[in-house]
Amino acid sequence: MTDEICIVVAAPSTRAVVKTVPNTVEALQAEVGGNLELYRASVLRSKDIHCYINEDGARLGLKPNLSIGIGSFIVGNVVASKVNSEGEEIGLTERDAKLTCLILDTLRGIK
Repeated sequence: MTDEICIVVAAPSTRAVVKTVPNTVEALQAEVGGNLELYRASVLRSKDIHCYINEDGARLGLKPNLSIGIGSFIVGNVVASKVNSEGEEIGLTERDAKLTCLILDTLRGIK
C-alpha cells in the first residue's frame, strides 16, 4: 500500500481537480465532508475506478453536483480513486486522472 494516492475531486459547480492525499479513509472522508458511500459510476467505464460521495449528503442539504436521472442528483463532492484487484486504494494514474476530470466536467456541464 502506498502512503499517498492520486484522486480527483469534483465539487459542485467547479472544475474537477487532481489532488494527492494520504492513503487513508480519513483523507477520503475529509474530501467528501463525512462518511463515505461508494457510488459505482458506470460512465467512467472502469470497474477499478471508484467514486465516493458523502453518505449523508442529501440529509445535510449539500449542493447538487451530478445528475443521475430525472430529478435525481448526487450532492456534494465526488471523489474518484482507483483500486487494485484486492480492493485496496492505489490511486489514479496520470492518464486516469485526466480522463476522469474530463468525463466528470463534461457530465456536469462544466467547461
